[in-house]
Amino acid sequence: MTRLKTFWALTPTFNPVGGVIKIFDYLRHARALGWSVNICAPDSTSPHGPLLAVPGVRGLLDDPAVSLREGLRPAPRMGDLVFFSWPAHYVMLEPYLPRDFCRERVVHLVQNTRHANPDWIGGVGLRLLGRPMTRIVTSDAVGEMIAPYVNTRFATRVIELGHRTDYFARQRVGGLPRQVKVAYTTWKSDLGDRVRARLRPDGQRWSFRAIRGPATWSQLRRLYHWCDVFLGTPGPQEGHYLPGLEAMAAGALLVIPDVEGNRAYCRFGENCMQVTYEDVDAYVEALRGLAAAPVQRVEALRAAGYAEGGRHTLEAERAEFERLLGDLE
Repeated sequence: MTRLKTFWALTPTFNPVGGVIKIFDYLRHARALGWSVNICAPDSTSPHGPLLAVPGVRGLLDDPAVSLREGLRPAPRMGDLVFFSWPAHYVMLEPYLPRDFCRERVVHLVQNTRHANPDWIGGVGLRLLGRPMTRIVTSDAVGEMIAPYVNTRFATRVIELGHRTDYFARQRVGGLPRQVKVAYTTWKSDLGDRVRARLRPDGQRWSFRAIRGPATWSQLRRLYHWCDVFLGTPGPQEGHYLPGLEAMAAGALLVIPDVEGNRAYCRFGENCMQVTYEDVDAYVEALRGLAAAPVQRVEALRAAGYAEGGRHTLEAERAEFERLLGDLE
């Protein structure tokens, strides 16, 4: 019986944060392309409810060709592939690679611009960029940031991040209502609270709602579907600020600064409104401008947001990954 080549993947946790979910997306891609999958995790803890609630993950883990392995100890054979994202994992996995294992078949998924920051995790991410291996970067912005430090003997491929934008989708038409519903999260900034306080005297014009702690995907979808405008508050360095893309898919108008993690999908003035980072006055001005905007302007922003969400699909990501695997073969 012919053995399926195996896709060995390392995950730091089963907590469904963005970087971990993207690892599992690539596991689904690999399985769909005919690979068996071994998932190596730091302990024997099984994936828990929040991760299983992410569309597609439960089906992956129920697949008999997918197995969980305790510990970050892959055991690849020739022709297999080793896949990881968290930089510190390379030091852990390297002793388990056969001496003659082709380093092109070690694939590092680079998901954020912090890899070029020497202060991030003690410079581990930066130093790793010089090691011999294949790399996938999830946006042009990430690729441009790490380019000066990457080992150019091995392929670095930009594969634009795909997302489940259809899960968050809601079709809308028309302009904004008399009382504009505004949503935000406080995970990375209290900016939304400060904007809310500034606009409180004009309470008949605005209604605010926030998520302040960990949230399920269904809770996020309800927030996006409720609001007319979403206040994006990405951090200064990250790979992808997904709430902005999700809100656009739901037809909410997006107000957001330009801080690297949203350049893959933000077309400022076309599908979203640009503001200065952490500038309450800029957010307030943008909200008032949207509230006074004609129907045609609102619908143009919304339509451009829908179109952008349609570009960032898991199907497009899988197709590019299949091309990369073909090149490695």
